[in-house]
Amino acid sequence: MARQPTRLPSGLNDEGYFLTTSMISLTLRQLMALLGGGMLFYLGAEILNNFLPGPIAWVLALPILLTGVAFAFIKRKGRPIDDWLGDKLRFLIEPTVYTMRDPNAEEPESDEAEWTEEKIRG
Repeated sequence: MARQPTRLPSGLNDEGYFLTTSMISLTLRQLMALLGGGMLFYLGAEILNNFLPGPIAWVLALPILLTGVAFAFIKRKGRPIDDWLGDKLRFLIEPTVYTMRDPNAEEPESDEAEWTEEKIRG
């Protein structure tokens, strides 16, 4: 009996659309970023409205809304901005210690560099 080729699924790493209309399609992550940015914008504008005139408060709160839009739509090298920020924070928070192996020790079986990286968990 002849072997049948195996079909592999494609697009497993693609985000599925949560909200689709005739003009725009949003993933759940994008929708939550837009809603969160919009709510924080409104709350910031209302809080600032207690101290400043209305239009000035809304203009000062506008960067919050733009940050929500950036989190929703801007990707860098195919990855969302929140992934990049999470990786950056993890890099800054988790310390890394480099230790040098003894140069006179036996050669390791694999092609490892002379420096090894160890993560410290605290």
